[in-house]
Amino acid sequence: DWTGGQIGGTGNLVFGPTAVASVLPGGQHTLRDRRIVNQTTVNWTSSGPDYMGFNSTWENAAGSKMDLKNDAQVYFWGGTPTAFQNAGVFVKSGGSGIAYFDCLFQNLNSFAVNSGTLFLRQGGTLSANWTVAAGATLGFNGATFKTHASTTLAGNGRYLINGGTYEV
Repeated sequence: DWTGGQIGGTGNLVFGPTAVASVLPGGQHTLRDRRIVNQTTVNWTSSGPDYMGFNSTWENAAGSKMDLKNDAQVYFWGGTPTAFQNAGVFVKSGGSGIAYFDCLFQNLNSFAVNSGTLFLRQGGTLSANWTVAAGATLGFNGATFKTHASTTLAGNGRYLINGGTYEV
C-alpha cells in the first residue's frame, strides 16, 4: 500500500500478479524518474492532490487493472509528463465529481468512465476501446489526442473535447 511520499530513482518497481496494491488517502503521492510496471489491480482511493512527472512511466500490463475509485486529482508535476501505457483495464469506477489524470495516455486495450467526470490533459493515443457510461463524462483537454481507425468510442455518456487538438 502506498500511503504517501515519493517513488523515484532508477529501475522498475513491479507490482506482481499476486500483489494487492492500493494508493491510499492520507498523504501526497509523487512519482518521479521511475518506471512502475503494474501486473495486478491497483485501487486508487486517494483523492490527492497527487503528482507525476519528470520522465516517469506507468505501465498497466495486459491482465492488470487501474481502478480510480473516487475523484482522484493526479496532476502533472513538471519535466516530461508521465507516460501511462494501458495494455490492461483503466476504469474510473467511483466518485460523482471531477477527477484529473494528467499523464501522456496511450490506451491499447480498455478504458472506461463509469461515474463522474474524468479529464485527461496531457494528450495521448486513443486506440482500442473507450466507454463512457450514461451520466459520466470523459474530457480531453488542452493537448494533442490522436485516434486510429480501430478506436471504438462507446457508451451513452459524454465525450468532451475542450481545447487542444483531436486528430481522427
